[in-house]
Amino acid sequence: MYNYNDVDTLIKQAKTGLDEVDNFAIEAVYKFNGNLRTYAGYKFEQVDNQDDQIQAGIRYDF
Repeated sequence: MYNYNDVDTLIKQAKTGLDEVDNFAIEAVYKFNGNLRTYAGYKFEQVDNQDDQIQAGIRYDF
């Protein structure tokens, strides 16, 4: 999983000592063949007042 933090958030974390990114994820990928794959995941947010996320998708490589 790719987590993104912009520079302003990182500076804020350094000044306040608060961690706004505290999560982990469970993910799975299934490859049907060399070109088609699906993925699904569940991201557990460990920060108060943030919702967990469900992710799913299909990818086809030409």
